[in-house]
Amino acid sequence: MPLRAEYLITFCKVADLRSVSAAADALGLSQPAVSKQLAVLQNYYPDPLYERDAHGVHLTPAGEALKPYACAVSKAMHDAKLFLKKDSGALSLTIGLSHHLVTRLTAAILKKENAYTSPYPITVHLVEGYSAPLRQDVIQHTIDAALILAEPTDIEPSLNASYYGQETLSLLVKTDDPIAKETTISIKTLQGETLILPAASSSVYKRIQTALRSAGLHPERILEVSGPAAVRSAVIAGLGIGVTLPSFIKADEDAGLLKSVPIKEPGFTLTTLKIMHKQTKLESRKFAALEFLLSDL
Repeated sequence: MPLRAEYLITFCKVADLRSVSAAADALGLSQPAVSKQLAVLQNYYPDPLYERDAHGVHLTPAGEALKPYACAVSKAMHDAKLFLKKDSGALSLTIGLSHHLVTRLTAAILKKENAYTSPYPITVHLVEGYSAPLRQDVIQHTIDAALILAEPTDIEPSLNASYYGQETLSLLVKTDDPIAKETTISIKTLQGETLILPAASSSVYKRIQTALRSAGLHPERILEVSGPAAVRSAVIAGLGIGVTLPSFIKADEDAGLLKSVPIKEPGFTLTTLKIMHKQTKLESRKFAALEFLLSDL
């Protein structure tokens, strides 16, 4: 049976997001369809390419070796589609979103895409990542713009940054946890507790670790997981106290499944920025479309 490019494209997306569900959302597929494609791809190689557990998908050494080839196929297909569209008048925009901003902004951006009126149709590609890698992607013109968690002082000179808003980091617990009864909580609560944090490359991880060191606090254990979705899953499983942005789990709070409690000490506010390259390669109509998509979200 011939190897199909879509299997490699799906594998690349799962490898990047470390989550079948997140990859399914990004690719516009169902979770069973993504799982099936992974299983079919596995049939081409004798050793396991990945492992799945409650925290997501983890690549084996064989999977890590395959990933660059799979992602090269994914990029080649993306670039080929852009080339074929360039004379049709269609516009294609790639926008990066920090993992923590996905639930807050994805639907809003897609609604703006549907509302956009122009002689030229537009296609929006949303990609997830942590803030620092997304900044580099904008610098290298791999993506057109990004919405990230960062302070203006963090932004490289080659980028333009616009203020988008702020959120206060919160502890994330199940609704039957005693912390859920509080309106605000001290970071000192984490002393001796099991703490669940997103990957070390995330702004949330860095902010919390700095605060813990400054306060001389020592959680009993820190579980580092792949991202905010994995933090949510681990908290639901009763594995510890998570740290998140309230907007990320708003639907869970509305459903009475989880509770976020803001950390009351100063220094736990994260800023959302829109970034673009100062020397953007975007043509004027593309730039106008991007400004429309990312305004008033």
